[in-house]
Amino acid sequence: MNYIIVFDHPYTLSSSQNVPHRRSYSAAVAQHTIDYLKKAGHSVDVIDLHQDNFDPV
Repeated sequence: MNYIIVFDHPYTLSSSQNVPHRRSYSAAVAQHTIDYLKKAGHSVDVIDLHQDNFDPV
């Protein structure tokens, strides 16, 4: 099955690592979900809005 995860955080998905003052709970949850889905054999596409400089205006 194919999954798409849309994520937005100023520190991007890299903030899922346990680095003081650069960590995010939502990034950790997103990374855990990505790892879990890939381990289960699914295809995962991640759209990181902040990394892509998304401007909603």
